[in-house]
Amino acid sequence: MYESTTAVNQVHLMRRLIAARLEDAKSAAKHISTFNGLLNQLEDVEWRIFDDKMKAIFLLMTLLKTWEALVVSLSNSTSLTFDRVRGEILNEEIR
Repeated sequence: MYESTTAVNQVHLMRRLIAARLEDAKSAAKHISTFNGLLNQLEDVEWRIFDDKMKAIFLLMTLLKTWEALVVSLSNSTSLTFDRVRGEILNEEIR
């Protein structure tokens, strides 16, 4: 469905990415998988504007206010990467 590189498909996928939120009842692992899927679909339609840091920032933006302490802590980090953010979210969920 998302193989076409038309602007319509790109807009649709960006809307889904921007609207993505970690819901209270949803596991962080499932949320990250969905988020990664959207990023992959955007790359499939030749939308490669996200570097690693931007992916990390977008992932942080999907977290609810209950995750604010983690968001602030990671946002103040000098080494913000997608893998680090993903790992910290998964670690936090385990606690």
